[in-house]
Amino acid sequence: MNEHPISTADVKTYLFEFLKNNPSTQVASVVGGVEQIAQRRLSDSENRMLLELLHELITSNVLMTAHDTANTGWPWLSLTSHGKEILSNPGPPVYDYDGYLSALKKRIPQCDPVIERYVSEALRGFQSNLFFSSMVMLGCASEKAVLILIDAYISSIQPAANQAKLRSRTNKKEISVAFEEFKKSFDATKQQITLVSPVNDFDAHVDAIFNFIRMVRNSIVHPGNLPEITSALVYSNLQQFSYYLVTIYALVEYYRDNSTKV
Repeated sequence: MNEHPISTADVKTYLFEFLKNNPSTQVASVVGGVEQIAQRRLSDSENRMLLELLHELITSNVLMTAHDTANTGWPWLSLTSHGKEILSNPGPPVYDYDGYLSALKKRIPQCDPVIERYVSEALRGFQSNLFFSSMVMLGCASEKAVLILIDAYISSIQPAANQAKLRSRTNKKEISVAFEEFKKSFDATKQQITLVSPVNDFDAHVDAIFNFIRMVRNSIVHPGNLPEITSALVYSNLQQFSYYLVTIYALVEYYRDNSTKV
């Protein structure tokens, strides 16, 4: 009887588990370690999958093909300083493209496809060490999310005349202007919201993150001086972005089901 195939997601999980406990190793040891965790031998196609994942981690600066100066090149593998740092961090798996998007869709099934596409590009940029590109894409995803929130909030406003007034102050305005107009109205009405967590998390998860990502994006696309965009900065913003979207969408769903008196 043929073994049930191991999914790419499971192979990744086994690989990351092995690397956390074996930061310096060889390819054969990786294969053996993954097989031990999986409790069976890998098929040819699963071995190929594992090799492709190792290649992806090398190009993403999570792994390097060296143990020390006396043992360099394939089949030696070890975690880089960057790799050790990101594998030790809890939260959304930024280093795992498919895993991050899968976790995001699980948390937010209704996530807008435009946001998903920009986040996808941001992750690919990060994995390719294109940190400027990654932050610009994340800025686009952030702007789309905030526009969805603003629209949901305005659409919930009663009476209709007040809804029209706020829409006129935000429609076709720069995102920073639209957000400030929204926030002034939101702050004045948030005591009406019965969802405690999103309201309490708004300042930290939405206001602060939105403004920081916008500032970084603007420093890249409208540079006075060349900004310093590090791997750590992009990583932390991608990690926080998942929580940012969860808070935004909790408010969006609330406003789609409830009216707001202004």
